Amino acid sequence: LQASARAALPPERALFFTGLVASLCSFLGAMSMLVTVPTVLRTKNSRSVPGPLVVANFFSAVVWCMCGWMLSDPMVLAPNIVAMLASSTCIYLKQ
Repeated sequence: LQASARAALPPERALFFTGLVASLCSFLGAMSMLVTVPTVLRTKNSRSVPGPLVVANFFSAVVWCMCGWMLSDPMVLAPNIVAMLASSTCIYLKQ
């Protein structure tokens, strides 16, 4: 998909499209951690929350937020703020 965008679009538009796809993937990855939340709330058991993965995702999102802030790039910053919030929710539930 991105290779065809690179071939068909001017470089600036292809870069924007690639960033859009990357942001969407980051957002979906952040939301995927929340799949287990209803089970945790219903059973009051946080065993289904993948602790190390959630912590790694949280720190990754923090670093990407700093990068997005330094670059003044909302396409980097916004999905990673969502990822930080999703990770924080899971970390809170894991406690």
